[in-house]
Amino acid sequence: MAEHRSFPLATSIELAHAWTSWLLEQEGIRALFVKGPGLAHHGLRQPRVSSDVDVLVSPAEVNRFVEALRRNGWTERQERSERAIYVAHSVTLVHESWPCDIDVHRMFPGFLADPQETFDTLWARRVELTLAHREVPVPDRLGSLLIASLHALRSRSTDPRHSRELDYLLTRVSLSEDERLDLSSLAISTGCDRTLRTVLTALDVPGPADPADSRGDAAALREWELRVAAGASTGYMWLTMLRRQHGLSVLRTARSAIWPSRAELLRMRPDAVDSVLGRLRARTDRLVMGLPGAVSAARLWLSTRRSEPGD
Repeated sequence: MAEHRSFPLATSIELAHAWTSWLLEQEGIRALFVKGPGLAHHGLRQPRVSSDVDVLVSPAEVNRFVEALRRNGWTERQERSERAIYVAHSVTLVHESWPCDIDVHRMFPGFLADPQETFDTLWARRVELTLAHREVPVPDRLGSLLIASLHALRSRSTDPRHSRELDYLLTRVSLSEDERLDLSSLAISTGCDRTLRTVLTALDVPGPADPADSRGDAAALREWELRVAAGASTGYMWLTMLRRQHGLSVLRTARSAIWPSRAELLRMRPDAVDSVLGRLRARTDRLVMGLPGAVSAARLWLSTRRSEPGD
């Protein structure tokens, strides 16, 4: 992203973390700054400049925090209607005077335990990171490792950067025996011992002695496994939305997926030429590019449905 006004992005990111931390303190709201500078601080990814501020807020206080941001000139980004349905775990806010967004997370996908319990567990282990001369709370190294792994694993199959980040974790991060045991306990208590099973196994982190100790139900785990297998596939996004809807809303969503209206198309493809021929070409390109992902996503979903007990 280019520089905004007189501040380079790297400086703006630090200032945005510090200002957001100040606002949280003023409002008496608990939150952790996740991903971004915290991962580099813990040696969990190579240093690079983030493009936004990711903050995991105590679920009970998310609405109050979003309202506090609104009072300070931040507004919710106008997402495409389908993305707003699909991305239920966070909301993005923007400000005309800042070059970076603030992503407010009410939960983090892949943690299958109760979101409030998960947040409280991560909050109890928090550490402080100095950004722009202010101490901001971030998850400790092991909590950050779980978050980084979940984030990268979720779209590794279709996002080369996330694939590289996960490979970095698996090949460059070392854990002591005590850390492996602690990480195992943390993964079990937050419900990601099964969603991150391949990662934890690669890091020689033991699983629960009793499988019954794992948190989260089978349906939530199956949804996660589908998401990981599909990666960042647009087809999977549309299939997920269709599965979440009923009645006429299913038909409206299917229409938008197959042949969006002019307004929808220009929101999704702002570079499309706004003419009859240009819109036809853009709609056709969407179908050609999205169809393989949609077919793969449907096959994944059907295969899991056939393997469910009682089917």
